[in-house]
Amino acid sequence: MVFAITSAASMIDDNMDRRSDVDGIGPFAYRLVALLAADVYAIESMGHAPARARDLLHFWRRVDGYFLEL
Repeated sequence: MVFAITSAASMIDDNMDRRSDVDGIGPFAYRLVALLAADVYAIESMGHAPARARDLLHFWRRVDGYFLEL
């Protein structure tokens, strides 16, 4: 899951205008995928390996609602 989103962020970054550097959608997508990776790591460190989408949804509802508010 994290690899797929990282790959999408890379494609967005490659296809967007480089003048949008720091505030562009590419860097934003990379920041989101880094947060997602941290959540997956947290879930897996609690014994739910491999982390699944339902585990993420449960985690976000209970612990960190950031992705639910986007």
